[in-house]
Amino acid sequence: MNRISLILVSIIILLFSSCDKLEDPQFYLENEYKIGVYGDPPSLSVTGQTGKNVLIEDFTAHKCGNCPQAAIIAEDIVANGGGKVFALAIHAGSLALTDENYPTDWTTEEGDVFYTQTESFNNPIGRINRFGGLNNIYPYTLWEEITDSELQLETPLELEIETNFEVENNDLNIHVYGKYFDAISGSHNLIVLISESHLFDRQLDYSQPETYVEDYEFNHVLRCSLTGALGLEVVSNPEVNSDFQSDFTFNWNNEWDIDNCEILAIVCDENGYVINCLGNYIEE
Repeated sequence: MNRISLILVSIIILLFSSCDKLEDPQFYLENEYKIGVYGDPPSLSVTGQTGKNVLIEDFTAHKCGNCPQAAIIAEDIVANGGGKVFALAIHAGSLALTDENYPTDWTTEEGDVFYTQTESFNNPIGRINRFGGLNNIYPYTLWEEITDSELQLETPLELEIETNFEVENNDLNIHVYGKYFDAISGSHNLIVLISESHLFDRQLDYSQPETYVEDYEFNHVLRCSLTGALGLEVVSNPEVNSDFQSDFTFNWNNEWDIDNCEILAIVCDENGYVINCLGNYIEE
């Protein structure tokens, strides 16, 4: 084999091996931390173990008349969760499509991926820490029970998030740190999402006399990801005191109210199960 052929083979091997470690590389390139502009990122840490947090993924839609009841359940669980429960409203499915009566498109590419993972065509449905697998879904009547069970579990991973908004460039710098207090096998991916609350628009609601609400309040609406739906691999077979820090720069979308937006960091194992998660509202 000549030298050029060897180089080509090496490039192909490198590309394929990179894809194994970087599930959605284009997202990282788009949101890579601008070290040349903002200097070295801050060094984050965690003080100790605080226990497991819970992610509630609420698959909803504006033409789903039962979805407001699910949203009420999710909000109650978050409110009573002691800061350890985080909700994400994912608009997806046929009932999330737009028409002349429901013109606002709340869907995202990432949300469509998450919805496809459930192998369901219904709303409302939910995943709790993706317990039982990516396609394991629960009706909202069981969300509180499963959440309580997850809160009782231990996790080897603690997370910290720091944000800083650079007004002059309209850039949001996001730093996510994780530290392992116990060894655990397997590779772990980090997913970083942005959600927005206090949005108002039309929603079908079977609990209302007119069956729809003109100024329904949408909360925790998935807006985008910084890592892609599948995330970026941050660690493999971590040992005690293994840690990672991932840093991003996101050029802010001015159609979103930054004061109502939350950063959500999720670390999943190879089966999609949430090792731990953390939400943090943006600090300007």
